[in-house]
Amino acid sequence: MAVPSSTATEAGQSPFAAYGMLITVMLLWGSNVVIGRYIAGDWSPFALSVWRWGLALLLLLPFTLLPAWRHRAVIRRHWKLLLILGILGVGLFNTMLYVALNYTTAINVALINSTTPICILLLSRLLIGARMTPRVVAGVTLGLIGAALIVTRGDPLAVLSLGFNIGDVIQAAAVLIWALYSVLLQRHPMQLPPLTLQLALVVVGMPIVTLMYLLMPAIGTAMPRHGWDWAMLFYLAVAVSLGSTLLWYLSVKSVGARVAGFFNYLTPPIVAVLSMVFLDEHLRPFHAVGFVLILGGILLATLTARRG
Repeated sequence: MAVPSSTATEAGQSPFAAYGMLITVMLLWGSNVVIGRYIAGDWSPFALSVWRWGLALLLLLPFTLLPAWRHRAVIRRHWKLLLILGILGVGLFNTMLYVALNYTTAINVALINSTTPICILLLSRLLIGARMTPRVVAGVTLGLIGAALIVTRGDPLAVLSLGFNIGDVIQAAAVLIWALYSVLLQRHPMQLPPLTLQLALVVVGMPIVTLMYLLMPAIGTAMPRHGWDWAMLFYLAVAVSLGSTLLWYLSVKSVGARVAGFFNYLTPPIVAVLSMVFLDEHLRPFHAVGFVLILGGILLATLTARRG
């Protein structure tokens, strides 16, 4: 695992608290994937996003409305960045994940999601000029080969015949969106309390998910029907929408997007175990090979960061 950035170290902050938060985030994200797959075909992914973020907004308002007013000058100064982050993190990422789960397995989504560190490295290079040594380039290449193996399901010729799963492609695009969100979040810190920032992002993102819900074709029901539906919604709103996003923000702020991204490789085994228990999914050889390649690529990049 890479050491934290010099900024966090010089500030005297221990990285271990951030590591604990990141492990918790991966557990929450893993459960989100499994729940999304569990209700796929029953719930509309667009309706699920609207209900999830709408409930999160209602829970946030009593605690954040007054602080948001106090920080209105900061919000006004950074409104363009907040708009972009809200669209990416709230409006698009999770909605695309839920759409992808209607067409592919939870295990595939988790394995593709584990390429997030690779995407963060690439975008860090493209957007902020982060250094990429030959070892990093090799790691990125290896990770992308592993991701391609999973998307094509072990058949590279599927690309030529367009025979790959559309859900895998949607999730790959969602990973790029989250990587961009993470890089921007680290590159442009704002003097806002975490919950106030989250409120601003949800307010910006809600119109996006609502518009998609109104315009996109329905895939399943749009309303909670049972007590179990409401229980899952409450869990997604509190634990995943608010809890994991807050912990991710604090972690990225502490150790940086690149180091935080490395923890994504914990999600596939978490999702694999939960999926085999609750969804009756199974691991296949191309899953294992793809994951080994992705993990190998991440370790190459991590070793470089440790030396740098």
